[in-house]
Amino acid sequence: MKGIVQSFGGCIELVSGGPDKGACFSLLLPLIEGRTALIKSNVMQPVEGDGAWILLVDDREDVLETYTLILESLNYQVIAAAGGEKAIELFTLHRERIALLVTDVVMPKMSGPALAGELRRMKPELPVIFVSANSFADDQSLVVENSSFIRKPFSIEDISYQIATILNVA
Repeated sequence: MKGIVQSFGGCIELVSGGPDKGACFSLLLPLIEGRTALIKSNVMQPVEGDGAWILLVDDREDVLETYTLILESLNYQVIAAAGGEKAIELFTLHRERIALLVTDVVMPKMSGPALAGELRRMKPELPVIFVSANSFADDQSLVVENSSFIRKPFSIEDISYQIATILNVA
């Protein structure tokens, strides 16, 4: 979590805690106004989206919330699903609108690659961005036609570029 928060220009502070007491932390993130993020990078600027619909899938609610805010700030419509089963249900309802699947690779019950396979049975041309913090996920066997891979934590610039590239927005 620390890496994700820092990649967005934020910080984590310990508020209280101790041995056998648990811990309470405060997360500080830069303010995002409207649809334009005020985060600067020496490498590149975020690529603004075109309003495309993205199905975002992760088994962690905190990650879903954070990534939803980021994608919405880049001008994308986001449908968030906590896991593969929910993603299939939402995809079935919104198949025609969804332009891209962004999914975690490692999730309980159904992996990201398994989910992508199921959704591509319904919509073969669906582009996919696989996301993972695990080092094994660099294995290019995960990346199949019309897909790409990005490692967590990622910057707003990196994810915006990946999405723009796979959707041919840039």
